[in-house]
Amino acid sequence: ARQKGVGSDQYEVIIVVNNPEQEPQKSGQETDKDYQRKIEHYHKAVKENQETLNLIKIINGEEADIELTKQEREIVERIKQSGLRVFAIDKASPGKNLHEPEANVGGARNRGVAEAVERFYKQLEKNGIIAQTDGDTCLDENYIQNLIKAFKENPEAVGLAGELSFEKTEPDDPFFKVIAKYSEMEYRYRKLLDFLANKGDRKKEGQPLIEDIKFSGANMASRAFE
Repeated sequence: ARQKGVGSDQYEVIIVVNNPEQEPQKSGQETDKDYQRKIEHYHKAVKENQETLNLIKIINGEEADIELTKQEREIVERIKQSGLRVFAIDKASPGKNLHEPEANVGGARNRGVAEAVERFYKQLEKNGIIAQTDGDTCLDENYIQNLIKAFKENPEAVGLAGELSFEKTEPDDPFFKVIAKYSEMEYRYRKLLDFLANKGDRKKEGQPLIEDIKFSGANMASRAFE
């Protein structure tokens, strides 16, 4: 809703809201306590997904049974005023869930991409850009105009990926501070492994070394028809 350099008619948001239709099964390595925590997390996620669907209804001017704080209502109003179009794909309500083994993040991504491709083919009848990200990712205000510029300047490009940076957590929350630090270390470690592996292959083949591109669902885009 805060994107700069583009009109609200140049882009739209499709949110896939999904969860498995059944409770997760207990693995052989889990303790009863760990499994119980997983079950509680599952039911909490199911509830929050329904709240998300209701929130999108409110953004689109529909009636929905959800309580919002004053600050949340102000945010919703700002989104409405921006003209941003927000669509929901409901794969969280009973009878609408993705079936196993597609009931995961990959299945949700594929469902969203399929919807976007269909809209370009059948509604606009022209190619376009499909960007993907995660529910916990923040995009900077130049994100969309930078995507459009990159694809215009590189007509041969089928897709592109961007870097990820991890937000600094509040100092009074030690648990999330450790988790964030671990996540960033893992991300950089995987990038290093990929680089070293590809670097060795190119040396053998006599190819010039170039920067490797790590495609991540949290920050990637591709042309719709391709």
